[in-house]
Amino acid sequence: MDYTAYDTLNEAPALPLDSIPSDELSELRFKPMKYIVNQFLKPGLTVLAGAPKIGKSWLVLQLCMSIAKGEPFWGLDTRQGDVLYIALEDSRQRLQERVLTITEEPSPNLYFSIECSVLGEELEREIGDFVARHPDTRVIVIDTFQKIRPPVMQMSYANDYSDVSRLKRIADTLNISILLVHHT
Repeated sequence: MDYTAYDTLNEAPALPLDSIPSDELSELRFKPMKYIVNQFLKPGLTVLAGAPKIGKSWLVLQLCMSIAKGEPFWGLDTRQGDVLYIALEDSRQRLQERVLTITEEPSPNLYFSIECSVLGEELEREIGDFVARHPDTRVIVIDTFQKIRPPVMQMSYANDYSDVSRLKRIADTLNISILLVHHT
């Protein structure tokens, strides 16, 4: 058996792991995270994935409208705020039809875009600019994930993880929820 891979186990690292004992962790006091939809949606990154044409976009649109109006979603209280729905597989006409199907009173707090840049180009700045112009933003929906991804020769778990991590950092930095719709 080759033990050379373990020769460095007794060497000190350049920086030790930053660890904390559980008793100290349990004593820390954090500012409570406020739900956007009670017991359902918090700031951060959420991925909604499923087969094409099963109703993901309809579900997300209803969620967005509920948050924009401050109305319950599935009987759960919402924190009213601005919502941006980036609908990259829709037209404005189709979005209008869907909005008018789910409500007779659309909300001025729900915004739509049918185009945006890809990750690593301008998308990060576009999101930052929207939130700066709409400081009450609670949720940004990106429908669908594949449409904002830079072209790569080969799809891989590493690429998926890198792209999702970028979006999570944006959500955490801006203290919003990014809801990413993805096809399986």
